Amino acid sequence: MPNWTDNIIVITGSGENLDKLLKKIITDDSNPNDIQYNLTNCFPKPEIFKTIHQGARTFDGVSVDVWFEDDEGARPMLDIVKEDIIKEHGTYKPVDWEYTNWGTKWGDCDTKLISDADGQLVFTFDSAWGEPFRLLNDIARKYDVKISNSLMYEFEEQRETSNYPWSDEETKAMYDKFEEDRSHMLKMVSNMFKEKENN
Repeated sequence: MPNWTDNIIVITGSGENLDKLLKKIITDDSNPNDIQYNLTNCFPKPEIFKTIHQGARTFDGVSVDVWFEDDEGARPMLDIVKEDIIKEHGTYKPVDWEYTNWGTKWGDCDTKLISDADGQLVFTFDSAWGEPFRLLNDIARKYDVKISNSLMYEFEEQRETSNYPWSDEETKAMYDKFEEDRSHMLKMVSNMFKEKENN
């Protein structure tokens, strides 16, 4: 289980832009007393990833880190299929896609609308390990709104504030640094596993 981050976001903008955003993030409005919201609707995960499972599994004695699982059952992913998915989406792993596009896995969870008044939307949601900074920044840029996020990490006692959108220069610098840091971390983890296997 991840460490959770508690987020309270205030989104401000024109009534037209807020309406567009609100319509986009409603996932289920069949029950007016329990409308479901999801910020990741603005940048949804591609359909292909909905049938891909990530972890560790064995097929005919061969261990794999990803596989397909759907109505037809479970089956390993062929290398040629991995290459095709990488060409189209940059990765064949669902969690890597989430980190690259949302800034954390799963995006927003248990999203609730707290207030919709005076050119302002207020939502609360949880996220895994940290705030979905890329998702929030990209939403602010795409919908021409401002987002202020008051966040608190699990086991911490003070809240922090992040503001979006970032400028083009800040966006590029932050996204590049995030990718560099993540790549470095994944290499370290991979090396640790290799050392453990060799010992």
